[in-house]
Amino acid sequence: MLKTGFSALLGALAPVHPGYLKEGASTPAITYTRISRLREHSHDNQAEALRHARYQFTTHATTQKAAEELADQVEDVLEAVDGDTVGTVTVSFVEITNNVDLGYSEATKTWQVAVDAIFHGEY
Repeated sequence: MLKTGFSALLGALAPVHPGYLKEGASTPAITYTRISRLREHSHDNQAEALRHARYQFTTHATTQKAAEELADQVEDVLEAVDGDTVGTVTVSFVEITNNVDLGYSEATKTWQVAVDAIFHGEY
């Protein structure tokens, strides 16, 4: 599974949490959620193991600038993945598809930026 490797991949930037930022968690931090997973299909089943998983990584920080800078660092790390094993998956490459300023969250008392990425690989 991809998600088992996200802490190792991004943990040097900030603590990484699945789902949402829990109350009292330290910042800066990164959360992630799987948005979708697609499988390649072919008539001869040659593409059976090829999959594309879209994840959203949200950076949380006490200032907007810090959240934006952390999001840029997340993008840099993800774009550097090239044939690496992330968790238990061999990832051919990561495609950054979106970067959205989510603004300030009263719930977490943090500024947030979301980065969407598609992990292309063999699962």
